[in-house]
Amino acid sequence: MKRRNFFKLSIPAVAGMSIHSCQVNDSSDHRVEDGKLIEKARQTEIKGRYDIIICGAGPAGVCSAISAARSGASILLVEVNGCLGGVWTAGLLSWILDWEDKEGLLAEITGKLIKDSGTPENYQGRNFPFDVEKMKALLEELCLETGRIDILLHTRLVDAVRREKDITHIITESKSGREAWEGEIFIDCSGDGDLAALAGCEFEMGDPETGLTQPFSMLAMISGVTLNEIEPFVRNNNDMSSKKRLLEQFTEAGLNPSIKTPGIYPIRNDLFMVMFNHVYEKSGIDTRDVTSATIRSRQEINVLVNGLKSIGGPWKNLYLVATAEHIG
Repeated sequence: MKRRNFFKLSIPAVAGMSIHSCQVNDSSDHRVEDGKLIEKARQTEIKGRYDIIICGAGPAGVCSAISAARSGASILLVEVNGCLGGVWTAGLLSWILDWEDKEGLLAEITGKLIKDSGTPENYQGRNFPFDVEKMKALLEELCLETGRIDILLHTRLVDAVRREKDITHIITESKSGREAWEGEIFIDCSGDGDLAALAGCEFEMGDPETGLTQPFSMLAMISGVTLNEIEPFVRNNNDMSSKKRLLEQFTEAGLNPSIKTPGIYPIRNDLFMVMFNHVYEKSGIDTRDVTSATIRSRQEINVLVNGLKSIGGPWKNLYLVATAEHIG
């Protein structure tokens, strides 16, 4: 079948499917009052019971899950992104700060990454760079090998159920629909205190006077250059002067980054993590603000990378590898 004919046939088919769905789904139990949609009462199936339910599978959540599972507890690990690791992976924060002389799971994780070539060979320094894809696979492996952790990716926490002061259930939504989960212990590793807020806990947010929070930052990966070529502009350990030199490069390209201390961080000889932008006066608990900050950040990163490339010299082959799925 020709490609053009395929699209001619496919589009009406999809449209017909949508119309058919609207015809069979009875929404008569819903109503609108005073600008609000009143939903019909519903029953949510309890899909599982666990000793511990952990909301958020970033560094804190995944390490909590592994430690508890190794102690014999049954674990449900709920994560909104499509991978474990949070800022380490979805956020591309591929530097672990102050990693030396640490014991426990951190030492196990860094040791396994070194063994699996997930970090530069013979790397020595205060900060530990790692391969994001190696980290994703390793965290999944560590969780699964316990045999006691059920992982739910692409799943969002939407509610918490309390009996007096104790949380008894959480409710999630995903492609599987709306589901309830029962637990004895609940751990909030969402990064924003989502579980605590949904359970009715009081909280303070932002500056006491202005309400403003820290700015958003989106991390990214670049390549096409080597460490030897751009070393004066790369932050390695305590070299803060590299940020000043990098800012001068942006100025030469006629650009004014939103962050005045841009940084390039080595992951491999030809792969670097970059922090090139800030977005101010946005709320991390407002979806429209998060969306706006994400789009603005990605646009600025592309402009800045292209600007460096336009200078030529060591930047002549520079290109953007990836921007983070998760903005921080």
